[in-house]
Amino acid sequence: TTITVTLEDGGLDSDLATSDDNATTTTTFEVTVSGELKWHNYARPADVNNDRNISAVDALFIINHLNLHGSHLLPQSRPAGSMWLDVNRDGWVSPADAIFVINHLNGKNFDVAVSVLPLDLNGNQITTIEAGASFYLSLVTEDLREDRKGVFAAYVDAIYPNSHLSVVGVPSYLSPYVNGRSANTELAGIVDDWGAFAGLTETGSGSYIVSSIPMIAKSPGEIILSASPANNSPSRDILLFGSEEAVDFRGIEFRASQLSILEEAEGEGWSIDDGLVNLLSSDTSPDLRSLDDYYGNY
Repeated sequence: TTITVTLEDGGLDSDLATSDDNATTTTTFEVTVSGELKWHNYARPADVNNDRNISAVDALFIINHLNLHGSHLLPQSRPAGSMWLDVNRDGWVSPADAIFVINHLNGKNFDVAVSVLPLDLNGNQITTIEAGASFYLSLVTEDLREDRKGVFAAYVDAIYPNSHLSVVGVPSYLSPYVNGRSANTELAGIVDDWGAFAGLTETGSGSYIVSSIPMIAKSPGEIILSASPANNSPSRDILLFGSEEAVDFRGIEFRASQLSILEEAEGEGWSIDDGLVNLLSSDTSPDLRSLDDYYGNY
C-alpha cells in the first residue's frame, strides 16, 4: 500500500489562507501489512502445546522438532492440532524459540515441583526401555521454597502417549502419601486426578514419590511424559506445609521427562502369570516391594 503525506504550515503570518508564504513538504512511503502469524500463541507465547500451562514440556516439544527437522521457515498455514512453534514471532522455528521458553521458566520462582518420571523396577529413573518391558510411571514432588517444610498434598493429570504405553496395574502409594488416594486410569493416555496427601508430620526437603503405576512399553519411539494441574479444586489442590492457601498453578513447576522405547530384543517377550494378574487387579493398592518380587521373574 502506498501512502502519501503532505504537510503545510502557515508561513510568516501563520495563516494557511494566505498561501503565498506557506511551505509544503510531501513524503511517500510503502506500507506492508503482515497477516497474523499462524504458528504463534498470542494468548500465551511460551505455551507451545496450548495446555494452558507453561512447563519444560513446551521447550521439549521445540527441541524434539529441531532434532527431527532442524531450523526452518514455518509454512503460511498451520494444520489443526499442531504445536505453536513460533514462540518469538519471527516466522521460524529455531533454537531461539526453545531458549525463550527456558528463560521464561528460569525467570520464575516456583513454590513446588511436580514430576512424572519413568522408574525401573528398582526405583531408579530410566531414559530408555525395550518394547515389551515393564516399568513404573511415578508421581514425584518436591518443596522448592526457602523453608522447605514439605508438600502436604499433590494431585495432577499425568499425560502419556497411549500409542506407546499401557497401564497394567493399579496405583501404589508410598508413605507418607497414603491419604486421599486418587487416580482414574479409565481413559487411555491420561491418569486423571492422580495423587494423595500426607499425614501430620512435615515432609521437609527432598523429592518424594507420591504414587507409582505399573506400565508396559508397547512400541518403539521417543515419547514425552508430562503433567498438568488436576481439574477438581479444592479437593485436588496442591498444598504445602506452612501455608493455608492452595498453590496457584503459576507457582508449580511441572517437570516433563523423556523416554526412548527401543525395539524389543529378538526372542524376548513379556508375559504375566495369574498371581501378578490378581495382584494388579486387586481393589487395594499393592505394595511396591510385592510387585518387585513378581516382576523379578520377568
